[in-house]
Amino acid sequence: MTIHQLHRTSASASGRPGWRVTAYTPGLGDAVRQQIVGLLAAELAVDARRTGPQRHDAEGSEYGPGSGSGSGSAPVSRRSPRRPAAGLSLSYSLLESGAALICRTVGTGVDFAGRPGNVFQHALLLTEPERDLHGLLPADLRWWPGWADQPSDGTLPAVERLVVDSSLPWREAVGRAWELHGEGRLAALLASARGAARSGGAVRIVLVEQGTATTMRTIRLVTGSLPRELALAMTFSVPVGHPEQSRHVLVGVPVGADLDPAAVPFGVRFVTHHLHGGPVSGTGAGDGAGDAAGVGAAPGGTGHPAPSDGGRAAGQPADLAWGEVAARVWAAGRVDVLAAASASFTHPDAAERLAAAAADAGVPPDQPAGPPAPGSAPPEVAGPVRVPPPAGAGPWGGNAARAARPRTSKRLPAGVLAAWSSGVRPAGSAIGGYARGLSLFGAGAVIAFGRLGARLLALPARTLAAGPPVLRPADGEAAYPGYFTPAGQALVDLGAIGDALADALRTARPALTAAGPTRWPGAFLGSTSSARRCWTMWRAGTATGATVAGGLARAAFAVFTALVVTTIAVARCAGAVLRATEAARWLLREARPARPTLATFRRLGELAVDCPYPDCARPLGRPFYECPNEDCDHRHNDLRPGRGGLLYRVCACGTRLRTWAPGRRGRLASYCGSCSGRLPDGIGHLPIVHIALIGPPASGKTTLLVAVLAGLKELAYQRDLTVSFAFRPDEEWYRRSLQVVADGGWLESTVTPNPRAFVVTVGIPRGPRRILFFFDPDGDLYTDQETLRTTHRYLERTHNALLVVDPSAQPALLSRLTPTQREAAYEAAHPAAEPTYDTMRRLIRVLHADGALPRRGGRLALRLAVVVSKTDWLRGLPPVLRLPDLTPEQQDGLVRYWLTRPARLPELGQQPSTEFTDTRYWALSAADCIRGRGEIVDPAERVAAAEPVLWMLGASGRGFRRLIARQQKAREASRHRAPHATTYRAHYAALERSGLER
Repeated sequence: MTIHQLHRTSASASGRPGWRVTAYTPGLGDAVRQQIVGLLAAELAVDARRTGPQRHDAEGSEYGPGSGSGSGSAPVSRRSPRRPAAGLSLSYSLLESGAALICRTVGTGVDFAGRPGNVFQHALLLTEPERDLHGLLPADLRWWPGWADQPSDGTLPAVERLVVDSSLPWREAVGRAWELHGEGRLAALLASARGAARSGGAVRIVLVEQGTATTMRTIRLVTGSLPRELALAMTFSVPVGHPEQSRHVLVGVPVGADLDPAAVPFGVRFVTHHLHGGPVSGTGAGDGAGDAAGVGAAPGGTGHPAPSDGGRAAGQPADLAWGEVAARVWAAGRVDVLAAASASFTHPDAAERLAAAAADAGVPPDQPAGPPAPGSAPPEVAGPVRVPPPAGAGPWGGNAARAARPRTSKRLPAGVLAAWSSGVRPAGSAIGGYARGLSLFGAGAVIAFGRLGARLLALPARTLAAGPPVLRPADGEAAYPGYFTPAGQALVDLGAIGDALADALRTARPALTAAGPTRWPGAFLGSTSSARRCWTMWRAGTATGATVAGGLARAAFAVFTALVVTTIAVARCAGAVLRATEAARWLLREARPARPTLATFRRLGELAVDCPYPDCARPLGRPFYECPNEDCDHRHNDLRPGRGGLLYRVCACGTRLRTWAPGRRGRLASYCGSCSGRLPDGIGHLPIVHIALIGPPASGKTTLLVAVLAGLKELAYQRDLTVSFAFRPDEEWYRRSLQVVADGGWLESTVTPNPRAFVVTVGIPRGPRRILFFFDPDGDLYTDQETLRTTHRYLERTHNALLVVDPSAQPALLSRLTPTQREAAYEAAHPAAEPTYDTMRRLIRVLHADGALPRRGGRLALRLAVVVSKTDWLRGLPPVLRLPDLTPEQQDGLVRYWLTRPARLPELGQQPSTEFTDTRYWALSAADCIRGRGEIVDPAERVAAAEPVLWMLGASGRGFRRLIARQQKAREASRHRAPHATTYRAHYAALERSGLER
């Protein structure tokens, strides 16, 4: 029995920046280790997103600042002398191979550059959980004394056996059971645990607690109530910042955290238990035990989860009964009764068997914890919604509609016959038998043709109203099939009309013949032979009229059939054309190929968009679209012209949804088809511009991203742009980061090597709109070529990159400074971890090795914006090394020259133009753009920070190019024209000749 260990941290003890596995047990294969690292990174991204695990606030809360009230405190500045205490999180996950992973995450403070937000993860891999735990539960490892608080280097010994004082977790669980039972919350919690254990992951439980220790006591209580095999399958994570994106069954969140209903995965139901308050009082919706995601709250004080999933009760009566008995067992301290009755846990009568075992063990009857709340009966299970019958049908469908119509008499009234016979008797003697027969033939033909024709003309309407079967959505489908589709309602209606037509023609001739003048007077009919001749002519006439009417009806039905079949074929072809047009529109807007290549056709198949979530990142071929009806929870995975309809489809609830992308206009909420994560609005019809921020650690990429967003918001304030954030956490992070930089602080380091894309939608008023995907990974990603080769997936879709050059980290420039100036650079500029050229050269090698990336003329089809950051530090250098203040359109040539000659960095000033199709240079200070110079914020300087992004947007829209031209004219009108670049070159040359470099 061998238990493997692994240490992973974002600031290792050796001083190397970024994420790194510092130590692990020998024998842990590379594939398993990479799988563990990917799982830990995904869990950390869900727990903390960009900011990492939270730290203790001033009051010592374990969940970090603002966990109770929801109001965050100011971020910790790097210059602050106070060192924050470490936070703590614990997770238990299952791998596909059947192994289990237990990870403990703690904060480690700041790294070598003084950036806060770094963490350390200690993980245990249990290859056979049942054998390795040796009778313990995963929650018992909360009290394992072998957890490390600091990373180690080298190898770690294998853990032969996990030794935990089992009496301590048991006492903690019993104590927590007494607390919850006294508050009236234990029965509902155990009922939800039984439902989640039997659902196989379809039901997840969110525990709202006031601390990690209390939450772990509750998890030990819940897992200790289940049979051992189900307890080992009950994964958990504590604490979690975004519970709707967690893959665990038990999720602990801080007080005040909420569940975003729009981001709940499709087919998963969450049940929230607020376990941090006092006893359940029965008033207020928040005091109950359950708030199911996307539905109304439970009746206050009942302790039962709220109904969800289309009216089903979140807690079944059998689970509620079992939970009440199990609560009595825990309150009595007889947990052995649960173990004795574990064999009947999944049986329908599990509550009765557990109650019998409890009675045999002497468990006393339950005493209510408080007065019952009025109306606290469990919610009734809602039945299926009855679909109303078609229009015109009675309560039993088409038969009732036919029975309700009165049947007309087929005989002529007696008075009419008498008057008619008295008038034709004299004529009967004059008209011969043949004349009478001919008249009867004509009358029979006209009467049969008229009556049958009138019946056949009304046949389609009567058939459709009376009852051809209406096709309903099949199991697993969210919409009705399209009418003019091979499996649609058109062919069903056509078949019903054809059957009714055949039946009408089969019964028409005998019915019309029998409806003849059976009481005609003998004088009109004449003798027996004459009467027989008259009847023969009558039958011949009715047969002729019925044949002609039937032939015309069959011809009309054949034409109608051909029209329906042709319409179906045309609709299928039109659907294929519309889908191809939509795919071509995506291709032209996103890929913009110069010539057809294999990569071009691959982008056409994948629609050139990736999921913005790091644990998914799959191509968004067919996003899910949510029905706009608030009472409907259906999501449509193929909302395109096709089987569901050409221009629109009908949801199962009856709501019409447009299928053509320009018709959707982003009004429908969309979700990823792989991970069910919420996608930005307009993902189906707006072009996407991918921008990757490239640079070594501590080069200022994140600060530059905040400055770019501030510039875009300044343009929005001037009503030249419209800017909106796709995700609420992104907007909150931007506001916090802007305030931190404005106050003179430093932003925290990015903790995930593959973060979720930062999504912003920008547009010209009454003009084009674009969705910007900013990728700001951990700078350590670019310092390791192997890691970059395996995790640069987002670069395959990127047509724009922003290379951040930190001048204070370039050895060629620092060699020209005095020791005092270099020390000032380290103190004021906080140099990056490595020179920018090493990062760029490593990136170019990886991109050239990837044959899927498009190329033009031997160069990578990528627009590269080179931004020299931290220019505020350059103002204190000798004149020959300074950069003058120029407008963005004047900076390109000067910055190239400055990098090549004064800074002695020709590889940064010349090589990018030979490797990429389009390059341009800027120089700015992101901190000055945000906080201003001398406490005065210049709007024009903020707009200048957004110039690189506007330049990238100008390649995809004429409106953005016009905006750049307007900004350029405004700058020329408000500022003096700067000298030409050649003047500065001569100035630099004169300074070099005079020896004033130092």
